[in-house]
Amino acid sequence: MTEIRELVDGPAEVPDGPPPGPKELSRYIGQLANGLEEAYAAVYVQPEGVSVVVRAVRSTPAEQRAFNARLGDTRVSTSPARVRVEMGRIVAVVISDGGPCFQAVSAYLQALSARR
Repeated sequence: MTEIRELVDGPAEVPDGPPPGPKELSRYIGQLANGLEEAYAAVYVQPEGVSVVVRAVRSTPAEQRAFNARLGDTRVSTSPARVRVEMGRIVAVVISDGGPCFQAVSAYLQALSARR
């Protein structure tokens, strides 16, 4: 869940100070799963060999407010090969080098988001 959250929400900020040891870093990164109810991961491979990666998380209502506060966060990529879609408490990203599958999955998720 923590890896999916970092992909959806941008990399975790590590606390200032001396570099954390492996245990401290593991404990800190493990906290990224707090406030999440579910995580989803899928990889679609197109005939031409291009992969489309889909990751999503559903947050608790309290954590949704934190997601909304980070909407302008520059750690979250704005690459055209990466589409971030928010649907209430669900935040999903689609990542690819392009292709028809990327366009179809992105359009589908954006259509779902527009219905909310």
